[in-house]
Amino acid sequence: MSEPENLIVHVVARPPEGSKNLGHATEPGTWAGPRDAMGLVVFAYAVKLIIPKHIALKSVYFAKQLEGPWKGMSSVEVPLKNTRGVDAFAACCVHGLSTKQFFDEMLTSYNQFNIYAAAGMLKLENLQVYCENYIEKSMTTERFLAAMRHGAKYERRNMLKICYRWFKHRGALDEDDAKAAEEENLPTDRAMAKAAGIVDDTKLTFSKLNMEVYTHLRRANISIFKDLADEEHREKSNIFVPPKPTASNQVTECKEYSGADILEKVKRAKGFHGLMRTYVKRKRRAGEDKKSTVYVVHHEASGDVIVAASCNDGKTFILSSDENDFSLTSPSYLGKVRPNFAGTVFKCIDYGIIPKVCPDGIPQYCKAVEHAAIVYETNVLGRVPNAMTVVLPTTNADSASADGKQEYTPPHHDCAITEKLADHYKKVSDCRVRILKTRKPIWSDDVEAWTMDFHGRVKLASKKNFQLIDVGKGGGTSDEETLMLFGKVTKDIFSLDYKAPMTVIQALSVALTSFADKLMVT
Repeated sequence: MSEPENLIVHVVARPPEGSKNLGHATEPGTWAGPRDAMGLVVFAYAVKLIIPKHIALKSVYFAKQLEGPWKGMSSVEVPLKNTRGVDAFAACCVHGLSTKQFFDEMLTSYNQFNIYAAAGMLKLENLQVYCENYIEKSMTTERFLAAMRHGAKYERRNMLKICYRWFKHRGALDEDDAKAAEEENLPTDRAMAKAAGIVDDTKLTFSKLNMEVYTHLRRANISIFKDLADEEHREKSNIFVPPKPTASNQVTECKEYSGADILEKVKRAKGFHGLMRTYVKRKRRAGEDKKSTVYVVHHEASGDVIVAASCNDGKTFILSSDENDFSLTSPSYLGKVRPNFAGTVFKCIDYGIIPKVCPDGIPQYCKAVEHAAIVYETNVLGRVPNAMTVVLPTTNADSASADGKQEYTPPHHDCAITEKLADHYKKVSDCRVRILKTRKPIWSDDVEAWTMDFHGRVKLASKKNFQLIDVGKGGGTSDEETLMLFGKVTKDIFSLDYKAPMTVIQALSVALTSFADKLMVT
Protein backbone atom coordinates (compact mmCIF):
# COMPACT_ATOMS: atom_id res chain seq x y z
CA MET A 1 0.00 0.00 0.00
CA SER A 2 1.40 3.42 -1.01
CA GLU A 3 1.79 6.16 1.60
CA PRO A 4 -0.91 8.85 1.79
CA GLU A 5 -0.20 11.82 -0.50
CA ASN A 6 -1.15 14.44 2.08
CA LEU A 7 -0.17 14.93 5.70
CA ILE A 8 -2.92 16.23 7.98
CA VAL A 9 -1.45 18.26 10.86
CA HIS A 10 -3.59 19.28 13.83
CA VAL A 11 -1.84 22.15 15.59
CA VAL A 12 -3.40 22.41 19.06
CA ALA A 13 -2.92 24.91 21.90
CA ARG A 14 -2.71 23.22 25.29
CA PRO A 15 -3.61 25.21 28.45
CA PRO A 16 -0.66 25.68 30.84
CA GLU A 17 -0.44 23.37 33.83
CA GLY A 18 -2.86 24.35 36.57
CA SER A 19 -5.11 26.32 34.20
CA LYS A 20 -8.32 25.35 32.42
CA ASN A 21 -8.20 28.01 29.71
CA LEU A 22 -5.84 29.67 27.26
CA GLY A 23 -6.42 33.24 28.38
CA HIS A 24 -8.79 36.12 27.68
CA ALA A 25 -9.64 37.13 24.13
CA THR A 26 -8.80 40.75 24.96
CA GLU A 27 -5.11 39.92 25.44
CA PRO A 28 -3.05 40.94 22.37
CA GLY A 29 -2.37 38.00 20.11
CA THR A 30 -4.47 35.54 22.14
CA TRP A 31 -7.49 35.46 19.85
CA ALA A 32 -7.67 36.13 16.14
CA GLY A 33 -11.48 36.36 16.04
CA PRO A 34 -13.81 39.31 16.74
CA ARG A 35 -13.45 41.17 20.04
CA ASP A 36 -16.33 42.70 21.98
CA ALA A 37 -17.18 43.76 25.51
CA MET A 38 -18.17 40.24 26.59
CA GLY A 39 -14.65 39.39 27.78
CA LEU A 40 -14.44 36.03 26.03
CA VAL A 41 -12.23 33.33 27.52
CA VAL A 42 -10.55 30.89 25.12
CA PHE A 43 -10.77 27.23 26.27
CA ALA A 44 -9.65 25.51 23.08
CA TYR A 45 -7.82 26.57 19.96
CA ALA A 46 -6.57 24.51 17.01
CA VAL A 47 -5.66 24.76 13.35
CA LYS A 48 -5.90 21.94 10.82
CA LEU A 49 -3.30 21.90 8.07
CA ILE A 50 -3.38 19.65 5.01
CA ILE A 51 0.15 19.59 3.58
CA PRO A 52 1.29 17.55 0.55
CA LYS A 53 4.05 15.28 1.84
CA HIS A 54 6.58 16.32 -0.80
CA ILE A 55 6.15 19.91 0.40
CA ALA A 56 6.29 18.96 4.09
CA LEU A 57 9.67 17.32 3.45
CA LYS A 58 11.14 20.77 2.74
CA SER A 59 11.14 21.21 6.53
CA VAL A 60 13.83 19.35 8.47
CA TYR A 61 11.36 19.05 11.35
CA PHE A 62 8.68 17.34 9.26
CA ALA A 63 11.27 15.15 7.52
CA LYS A 64 12.63 13.85 10.86
CA GLN A 65 9.15 13.30 12.30
CA LEU A 66 8.02 11.37 9.21
CA GLU A 67 11.10 9.19 9.49
CA GLY A 68 10.51 8.69 13.21
CA PRO A 69 7.35 8.88 15.35
CA TRP A 70 5.05 9.83 12.45
CA LYS A 71 6.23 7.12 10.06
CA GLY A 72 3.30 5.70 8.11
CA MET A 73 0.83 8.15 9.67
CA SER A 74 -1.45 10.41 7.63
CA SER A 75 -2.83 12.48 10.53
CA VAL A 76 -0.70 13.86 13.36
CA GLU A 77 -0.96 16.33 16.23
CA VAL A 78 1.46 19.13 17.18
CA PRO A 79 0.76 20.46 20.71
CA LEU A 80 1.88 24.04 21.51
CA LYS A 81 1.69 26.29 24.57
CA ASN A 82 -0.60 29.10 23.38
CA THR A 83 -2.80 30.38 20.59
CA ARG A 84 -0.14 32.68 19.22
CA GLY A 85 2.16 29.69 18.84
CA VAL A 86 -0.55 27.85 16.89
CA ASP A 87 -1.11 30.80 14.55
CA ALA A 88 2.64 31.23 14.09
CA PHE A 89 3.19 27.55 13.29
CA ALA A 90 0.39 27.60 10.73
CA ALA A 91 1.67 30.84 9.16
CA CYS A 92 5.18 29.41 8.88
CA CYS A 93 3.86 26.32 7.14
CA VAL A 94 1.80 28.37 4.69
CA HIS A 95 4.46 30.99 3.93
CA GLY A 96 7.69 29.12 4.64
CA LEU A 97 6.91 25.93 2.73
CA SER A 98 5.36 27.73 -0.23
CA THR A 99 7.10 27.54 -3.61
CA LYS A 100 6.98 31.35 -3.80
CA GLN A 101 7.87 32.53 -0.33
CA PHE A 102 6.22 35.80 0.70
CA PHE A 103 6.99 37.10 4.19
CA ASP A 104 5.97 40.78 3.93
CA GLU A 105 3.41 41.91 6.54
CA MET A 106 3.68 38.51 8.20
CA LEU A 107 5.33 39.83 11.37
CA THR A 108 4.02 42.23 14.00
CA SER A 109 5.37 43.42 17.35
CA TYR A 110 3.13 40.81 19.03
CA ASN A 111 3.95 37.72 16.99
CA GLN A 112 7.58 38.30 15.92
CA PHE A 113 9.07 35.86 18.43
CA ASN A 114 6.27 33.33 17.94
CA ILE A 115 6.96 33.31 14.21
CA TYR A 116 10.70 33.16 14.88
CA ALA A 117 10.25 30.22 17.27
CA ALA A 118 8.04 28.37 14.78
CA ALA A 119 10.54 29.01 11.97
CA GLY A 120 13.27 27.66 14.25
CA MET A 121 11.22 24.60 15.09
CA LEU A 122 10.55 23.93 11.39
CA LYS A 123 14.18 24.83 10.43
CA LEU A 124 13.08 27.32 7.74
CA GLU A 125 16.35 29.20 7.12
CA ASN A 126 14.98 31.98 4.88
CA LEU A 127 12.18 32.80 7.29
CA GLN A 128 14.57 32.74 10.25
CA VAL A 129 16.81 35.30 8.56
CA TYR A 130 13.79 37.46 7.70
CA CYS A 131 12.65 37.36 11.35
CA GLU A 132 16.13 38.26 12.57
CA ASN A 133 16.28 41.31 10.31
CA TYR A 134 12.82 42.39 11.51
CA ILE A 135 13.73 41.95 15.19
CA GLU A 136 16.99 43.85 14.71
CA LYS A 137 15.17 46.90 13.32
CA SER A 138 12.81 47.13 16.31
CA MET A 139 15.13 45.96 19.10
CA THR A 140 14.35 47.06 22.65
CA THR A 141 15.69 45.90 26.02
CA GLU A 142 13.01 43.23 26.53
CA ARG A 143 13.23 42.10 22.91
CA PHE A 144 17.00 41.83 23.29
CA LEU A 145 16.59 39.40 26.20
CA ALA A 146 13.94 37.43 24.31
CA ALA A 147 16.16 37.34 21.22
CA MET A 148 19.07 36.07 23.33
CA ARG A 149 16.93 33.19 24.60
CA HIS A 150 15.63 32.27 21.14
CA GLY A 151 19.04 32.62 19.51
CA ALA A 152 20.61 30.25 22.04
CA LYS A 153 17.71 27.77 21.94
CA TYR A 154 17.68 27.44 18.15
CA GLU A 155 21.48 27.81 17.79
CA ARG A 156 21.17 30.92 15.64
CA ARG A 157 24.61 32.55 15.59
CA ASN A 158 23.33 35.39 13.40
CA MET A 159 20.71 36.31 16.02
CA LEU A 160 23.33 36.22 18.78
CA LYS A 161 25.59 38.49 16.70
CA ILE A 162 22.74 40.98 16.33
CA CYS A 163 22.22 40.88 20.10
CA TYR A 164 25.93 41.33 20.74
CA ARG A 165 26.18 44.40 18.50
CA TRP A 166 23.08 45.92 20.09
CA PHE A 167 24.41 45.25 23.58
CA LYS A 168 27.73 46.93 22.76
CA HIS A 169 25.86 50.03 21.66
CA ARG A 170 23.43 50.17 24.59
CA GLY A 171 25.53 48.74 27.42
CA ALA A 172 24.14 48.16 30.93
CA LEU A 173 24.05 49.62 34.44
CA ASP A 174 25.73 48.42 37.61
CA GLU A 175 23.24 47.00 40.08
CA ASP A 176 23.82 49.98 42.40
CA ASP A 177 23.33 52.47 39.55
CA ALA A 178 20.22 50.61 38.40
CA LYS A 179 18.77 50.79 41.90
CA ALA A 180 19.43 54.52 42.09
CA ALA A 181 17.84 55.06 38.67
CA GLU A 182 14.78 53.08 39.76
CA GLU A 183 14.36 55.23 42.85
CA GLU A 184 14.53 58.39 40.74
CA ASN A 185 11.87 57.09 38.34
CA LEU A 186 8.74 58.00 40.33
CA PRO A 187 5.51 55.96 39.98
CA THR A 188 3.70 59.10 38.84
CA ASP A 189 6.24 59.58 36.04
CA ARG A 190 5.75 55.99 34.90
CA ALA A 191 1.97 56.36 35.01
CA MET A 192 2.06 59.58 32.97
CA ALA A 193 4.39 58.00 30.40
CA LYS A 194 2.08 55.00 30.08
CA ALA A 195 -0.97 57.25 29.68
CA ALA A 196 0.83 59.20 26.95
CA GLY A 197 1.71 55.97 25.14
CA ILE A 198 5.44 56.42 25.70
CA VAL A 199 7.33 53.12 25.78
CA ASP A 200 9.87 53.09 28.61
CA ASP A 201 12.85 51.16 27.22
CA THR A 202 14.36 50.07 30.53
CA LYS A 203 18.13 49.90 30.87
CA LEU A 204 19.69 46.49 31.35
CA THR A 205 21.18 45.75 34.76
CA PHE A 206 24.44 43.81 34.94
CA SER A 207 25.17 41.24 37.64
CA LYS A 208 28.91 40.76 38.01
CA LEU A 209 28.39 37.67 40.18
CA ASN A 210 26.33 35.73 37.63
CA MET A 211 27.61 37.41 34.45
CA GLU A 212 23.99 38.17 33.57
CA VAL A 213 22.05 41.15 32.30
CA TYR A 214 18.44 41.40 33.33
CA THR A 215 15.24 43.39 33.79
CA HIS A 216 12.25 42.67 36.03
CA LEU A 217 10.88 40.23 33.45
CA ARG A 218 13.83 38.44 31.83
CA ARG A 219 17.55 37.75 32.13
CA ALA A 220 20.35 36.42 29.93
CA ASN A 221 23.92 35.27 30.48
CA ILE A 222 26.44 37.26 28.41
CA SER A 223 29.24 34.68 28.64
CA ILE A 224 27.90 33.50 25.30
CA PHE A 225 29.38 36.68 23.77
CA LYS A 226 32.99 35.52 24.32
CA ASP A 227 33.24 33.55 21.05
CA LEU A 228 31.45 36.31 19.14
CA ALA A 229 33.86 38.93 20.48
CA ASP A 230 36.88 36.82 19.52
CA GLU A 231 35.48 36.36 16.02
CA GLU A 232 34.87 40.10 15.65
CA HIS A 233 38.36 40.95 16.89
CA ARG A 234 39.93 38.57 14.37
CA GLU A 235 37.86 39.99 11.50
CA LYS A 236 38.69 43.61 12.32
CA SER A 237 42.21 43.39 13.75
CA ASN A 238 43.90 44.02 10.37
CA ILE A 239 42.45 47.55 10.39
CA PHE A 240 43.96 48.23 13.82
CA VAL A 241 47.53 47.01 13.30
CA PRO A 242 50.40 49.01 11.71
CA PRO A 243 51.42 48.32 8.11
CA LYS A 244 54.47 46.16 7.45
CA PRO A 245 57.64 48.15 6.74
CA THR A 246 58.19 48.89 3.05
CA ALA A 247 61.62 48.12 1.63
CA SER A 248 61.99 51.29 -0.38
CA ASN A 249 60.33 54.43 -1.63
CA GLN A 250 59.80 53.19 -5.18
CA VAL A 251 56.47 54.04 -6.77
CA THR A 252 54.58 51.04 -8.06
CA GLU A 253 52.28 50.97 -11.06
CA CYS A 254 48.94 52.40 -9.83
CA LYS A 255 45.38 52.39 -11.05
CA GLU A 256 44.79 55.59 -13.02
CA TYR A 257 42.60 58.42 -11.84
CA SER A 258 40.51 59.27 -14.89
CA GLY A 259 41.31 62.61 -16.45
CA ALA A 260 43.36 64.05 -13.59
CA ASP A 261 47.04 64.62 -14.51
CA ILE A 262 47.79 66.33 -11.22
CA LEU A 263 46.85 63.16 -9.37
CA GLU A 264 49.16 61.12 -11.56
CA LYS A 265 51.99 63.43 -10.62
CA VAL A 266 51.20 63.01 -6.92
CA LYS A 267 51.23 59.23 -7.28
CA ARG A 268 54.64 59.36 -8.90
CA ALA A 269 56.06 61.89 -6.45
CA LYS A 270 59.05 61.02 -4.27
CA GLY A 271 57.19 61.25 -0.98
CA PHE A 272 58.75 60.08 2.29
CA HIS A 273 60.67 56.84 2.77
CA GLY A 274 58.77 53.86 4.12
CA LEU A 275 55.29 55.40 4.31
CA MET A 276 52.20 53.46 3.27
CA ARG A 277 50.53 55.52 0.52
CA THR A 278 46.79 56.01 0.56
CA TYR A 279 44.40 58.76 -0.45
CA VAL A 280 41.17 60.08 1.06
CA LYS A 281 38.23 60.92 -1.18
CA ARG A 282 35.64 63.28 0.30
CA LYS A 283 31.99 62.88 -0.72
CA ARG A 284 29.72 65.77 0.21
CA ARG A 285 25.94 65.57 0.65
CA ALA A 286 26.05 61.80 1.14
CA GLY A 287 23.62 59.48 2.91
CA GLU A 288 19.88 59.14 2.54
CA ASP A 289 19.23 62.61 3.95
CA LYS A 290 22.10 64.15 1.92
CA LYS A 291 23.35 65.80 5.14
CA SER A 292 26.44 63.69 5.75
CA THR A 293 29.99 64.00 4.51
CA VAL A 294 31.79 60.72 3.84
CA TYR A 295 35.56 60.23 3.77
CA VAL A 296 36.82 57.08 2.04
CA VAL A 297 40.41 55.84 2.35
CA HIS A 298 41.72 54.04 -0.75
CA HIS A 299 44.93 52.09 -1.12
CA GLU A 300 46.88 54.10 -3.68
CA ALA A 301 48.32 51.18 -5.62
CA SER A 302 45.13 49.12 -5.98
CA GLY A 303 42.39 51.70 -5.39
CA ASP A 304 40.72 49.32 -2.92
CA VAL A 305 38.67 50.80 -0.08
CA ILE A 306 40.42 50.30 3.27
CA VAL A 307 38.18 52.18 5.68
CA ALA A 308 35.62 55.01 5.63
CA ALA A 309 34.18 57.65 7.94
CA SER A 310 30.96 59.65 8.02
CA CYS A 311 30.05 62.91 9.76
CA ASN A 312 26.68 64.69 9.88
CA ASP A 313 27.22 67.19 12.70
CA GLY A 314 30.64 68.60 11.79
CA LYS A 315 32.24 67.14 14.93
CA THR A 316 31.79 63.39 15.44
CA PHE A 317 32.93 60.81 12.89
CA ILE A 318 31.65 57.24 12.57
CA LEU A 319 34.27 54.74 11.32
CA SER A 320 33.26 51.79 9.15
CA SER A 321 34.73 49.17 6.84
CA ASP A 322 31.78 49.74 4.48
CA GLU A 323 31.56 53.15 2.79
CA ASN A 324 27.78 52.77 2.49
CA ASP A 325 26.91 51.59 6.02
CA PHE A 326 27.60 53.68 9.12
CA SER A 327 25.05 52.20 11.52
CA LEU A 328 26.35 51.83 15.08
CA THR A 329 24.98 48.26 15.20
CA SER A 330 26.29 47.25 11.79
CA PRO A 331 28.87 44.44 11.39
CA SER A 332 31.05 46.99 9.58
CA TYR A 333 31.11 49.48 12.49
CA LEU A 334 34.69 50.16 13.63
CA GLY A 335 34.41 52.98 16.13
CA LYS A 336 34.15 56.77 16.58
CA VAL A 337 36.24 59.90 16.59
CA ARG A 338 34.65 62.46 18.89
CA PRO A 339 35.69 65.80 20.45
CA ASN A 340 35.33 67.55 23.75
CA PHE A 341 33.13 70.65 23.94
CA ALA A 342 35.91 73.11 23.02
CA GLY A 343 37.11 71.02 20.11
CA THR A 344 40.65 70.92 21.47
CA VAL A 345 40.75 67.21 22.36
CA PHE A 346 39.59 64.34 20.16
CA LYS A 347 39.71 60.64 20.90
CA CYS A 348 39.40 57.58 18.71
CA ILE A 349 37.64 54.63 20.35
CA ASP A 350 36.91 51.30 18.71
CA TYR A 351 33.78 49.16 18.39
CA GLY A 352 33.53 47.92 22.01
CA ILE A 353 31.27 49.17 24.80
CA ILE A 354 32.16 52.77 25.58
CA PRO A 355 33.00 53.60 29.24
CA LYS A 356 29.82 55.67 29.67
CA VAL A 357 27.58 52.59 29.43
CA CYS A 358 30.11 49.93 30.48
CA PRO A 359 29.55 48.77 34.08
CA ASP A 360 32.34 47.54 36.34
CA GLY A 361 33.04 43.84 35.96
CA ILE A 362 32.00 43.62 32.31
CA PRO A 363 34.36 41.22 30.47
CA GLN A 364 37.45 42.88 29.01
CA TYR A 365 36.72 41.51 25.55
CA CYS A 366 33.54 43.63 25.38
CA LYS A 367 35.15 46.94 26.33
CA ALA A 368 36.10 49.69 23.91
CA VAL A 369 39.77 50.62 23.61
CA GLU A 370 40.99 54.16 22.98
CA HIS A 371 43.45 54.07 20.07
CA ALA A 372 44.45 57.72 19.84
CA ALA A 373 44.04 61.07 21.54
CA ILE A 374 44.55 64.24 19.50
CA VAL A 375 45.19 67.39 21.53
CA TYR A 376 45.14 70.77 19.71
CA GLU A 377 46.81 73.90 20.97
CA THR A 378 44.30 76.72 21.42
CA ASN A 379 44.44 78.97 18.37
CA VAL A 380 41.47 81.35 18.27
CA LEU A 381 42.98 84.12 16.13
CA GLY A 382 44.58 81.78 13.61
CA ARG A 383 47.71 83.88 13.13
CA VAL A 384 49.91 80.78 13.26
CA PRO A 385 49.33 77.28 11.83
CA ASN A 386 47.43 74.85 14.01
CA ALA A 387 49.56 72.52 16.11
CA MET A 388 48.58 69.23 17.69
CA THR A 389 49.95 66.46 19.87
CA VAL A 390 48.92 62.86 19.15
CA VAL A 391 49.05 60.23 21.88
CA LEU A 392 49.15 56.57 20.82
CA PRO A 393 49.12 53.59 23.22
CA THR A 394 52.02 51.18 22.95
CA THR A 395 51.06 47.58 22.18
CA ASN A 396 52.65 44.21 22.78
CA ALA A 397 53.87 43.07 19.35
CA ASP A 398 54.01 39.45 20.53
CA SER A 399 50.23 39.35 20.99
CA ALA A 400 49.78 39.03 17.22
CA SER A 401 50.94 35.42 17.53
CA ALA A 402 48.32 34.59 20.16
CA ASP A 403 46.06 32.89 17.58
CA GLY A 404 46.74 29.43 18.89
CA LYS A 405 46.22 30.30 22.54
CA GLN A 406 43.06 29.42 24.38
CA GLU A 407 42.62 33.02 25.55
CA TYR A 408 42.91 35.15 22.44
CA THR A 409 43.94 38.76 22.92
CA PRO A 410 43.71 40.84 19.74
CA PRO A 411 46.87 42.88 19.03
CA HIS A 412 45.00 46.18 19.13
CA HIS A 413 43.55 45.42 22.58
CA ASP A 414 46.84 44.41 24.17
CA CYS A 415 47.65 47.99 25.12
CA ALA A 416 49.45 49.40 28.15
CA ILE A 417 46.74 52.08 28.42
CA THR A 418 43.21 51.62 27.06
CA GLU A 419 41.53 54.93 27.96
CA LYS A 420 42.14 58.59 28.89
CA LEU A 421 45.18 58.88 26.64
CA ALA A 422 44.88 62.68 26.56
CA ASP A 423 46.02 62.75 30.20
CA HIS A 424 49.46 61.63 29.00
CA TYR A 425 50.07 64.08 26.16
CA LYS A 426 52.93 65.81 28.02
CA LYS A 427 54.56 62.60 29.30
CA VAL A 428 57.19 62.10 26.61
CA SER A 429 59.19 59.68 28.76
CA ASP A 430 56.20 57.44 29.57
CA CYS A 431 56.92 54.11 27.85
CA ARG A 432 53.21 53.24 27.84
CA VAL A 433 52.45 55.86 25.18
CA ARG A 434 53.98 57.19 21.97
CA ILE A 435 53.90 60.99 21.58
CA LEU A 436 53.75 62.53 18.10
CA LYS A 437 53.65 66.22 17.22
CA THR A 438 53.08 68.27 14.11
CA ARG A 439 56.23 69.39 12.34
CA LYS A 440 56.64 73.16 12.53
CA PRO A 441 56.29 74.92 9.16
CA ILE A 442 58.77 77.55 7.99
CA TRP A 443 57.80 81.12 7.17
CA SER A 444 58.76 82.17 3.64
CA ASP A 445 59.26 85.86 2.93
CA ASP A 446 59.17 85.15 -0.80
CA VAL A 447 55.59 83.88 -0.80
CA GLU A 448 54.64 85.49 2.53
CA ALA A 449 53.21 82.24 3.86
CA TRP A 450 54.04 79.26 6.02
CA THR A 451 55.66 76.48 3.98
CA MET A 452 56.50 72.82 4.38
CA ASP A 453 58.06 70.29 1.98
CA PHE A 454 55.73 67.35 1.27
CA HIS A 455 58.04 65.93 -1.42
CA GLY A 456 55.38 66.23 -4.10
CA ARG A 457 52.60 64.45 -2.21
CA VAL A 458 50.54 67.64 -1.63
CA LYS A 459 49.58 70.15 -4.32
CA LEU A 460 47.25 72.75 -2.74
CA ALA A 461 47.84 75.08 0.19
CA SER A 462 45.50 74.38 3.08
CA LYS A 463 45.28 74.66 6.87
CA LYS A 464 44.56 70.94 6.80
CA ASN A 465 48.07 70.07 5.54
CA PHE A 466 50.40 68.69 8.22
CA GLN A 467 53.11 66.17 9.06
CA LEU A 468 53.61 64.18 12.26
CA ILE A 469 56.96 63.29 13.82
CA ASP A 470 57.97 61.24 16.87
CA VAL A 471 58.76 63.60 19.74
CA GLY A 472 60.89 60.98 21.45
CA LYS A 473 63.35 61.05 18.56
CA GLY A 474 64.30 64.71 18.39
CA GLY A 475 63.20 68.29 18.53
CA GLY A 476 61.01 68.56 15.47
CA THR A 477 63.47 69.78 12.87
CA SER A 478 62.95 69.21 9.15
CA ASP A 479 65.42 66.30 9.27
CA GLU A 480 63.24 64.30 11.66
CA GLU A 481 61.62 61.07 10.50
CA THR A 482 58.08 61.64 9.27
CA LEU A 483 55.54 59.10 10.55
CA MET A 484 52.49 60.58 8.83
CA LEU A 485 51.51 63.25 6.34
CA PHE A 486 48.13 64.56 5.27
CA GLY A 487 47.50 67.16 2.62
CA LYS A 488 45.27 68.48 -0.12
CA VAL A 489 45.70 67.31 -3.70
CA THR A 490 42.44 68.50 -5.26
CA LYS A 491 39.24 69.99 -3.87
CA ASP A 492 38.04 66.63 -2.53
CA ILE A 493 41.08 64.33 -2.63
CA PHE A 494 43.83 64.25 0.01
CA SER A 495 47.07 62.29 0.39
CA LEU A 496 47.25 60.21 3.58
CA ASP A 497 50.60 58.49 4.12
CA TYR A 498 51.65 56.78 7.35
CA LYS A 499 53.93 54.10 8.79
CA ALA A 500 54.35 52.02 11.94
CA PRO A 501 53.61 52.47 14.76
CA MET A 502 50.55 54.21 13.31
CA THR A 503 47.60 52.24 11.98
CA VAL A 504 45.23 53.32 9.23
CA ILE A 505 42.53 53.94 11.87
CA GLN A 506 44.83 56.19 13.86
CA ALA A 507 46.07 58.04 10.78
CA LEU A 508 42.53 58.60 9.49
CA SER A 509 41.34 59.71 12.94
CA VAL A 510 44.06 62.35 13.14
CA ALA A 511 43.29 63.52 9.61
CA LEU A 512 39.54 63.73 10.29
CA THR A 513 40.06 66.17 13.15
CA SER A 514 41.32 68.73 10.63
CA PHE A 515 37.82 68.78 9.11
CA ALA A 516 35.97 69.09 12.43
CA ASP A 517 34.37 72.27 13.74
CA LYS A 518 36.40 73.51 16.73
CA LEU A 519 35.32 76.23 19.13
CA MET A 520 38.83 77.19 20.31
CA VAL A 521 40.80 76.35 17.15
CA THR A 522 40.47 78.02 13.77
